[in-house]
Amino acid sequence: MFVQVLVVSLIWLVAFGAIGGVIGGHVGHGGELVLAIAWLFGACGVVAEIAYLIIENIWGRPRLPRWFVVAAWTLVAAITVMSAWGVTNLPASQLPVFFSELFVLSLVSILPVFVVAYFASWPFRARRSDRTTDQKGKEYYGIWD
Repeated sequence: MFVQVLVVSLIWLVAFGAIGGVIGGHVGHGGELVLAIAWLFGACGVVAEIAYLIIENIWGRPRLPRWFVVAAWTLVAAITVMSAWGVTNLPASQLPVFFSELFVLSLVSILPVFVVAYFASWPFRARRSDRTTDQKGKEYYGIWD
């Protein structure tokens, strides 16, 4: 499990560090904020992967694909953290603008989060020789693992 945590941590952090670095380099004075938000998504992805591995070890593999569950948890966690930061640190007059910008950020982050989650689960995906059987006896593997 340690190797899985290390590998997915590197994938999430390097991917979002690269995304934030490239976009942040073109933004100008807000580049540090873009990089910080990218690192936040990467860190939430790492935590979601670790939570998935713990749940998988305790209760078994969930029926939904790993990459889908981890991406959904990552989006919810990152948006929750950013919302909590905005509510606690900004004056009430700035909250409508903050939440409209957070909404746009949430929409544009869906695709990168799901793509990184898919590629982060790739090294640990079951192969044809390692099929998983559900409660009804149906075997599944591939993209749905």
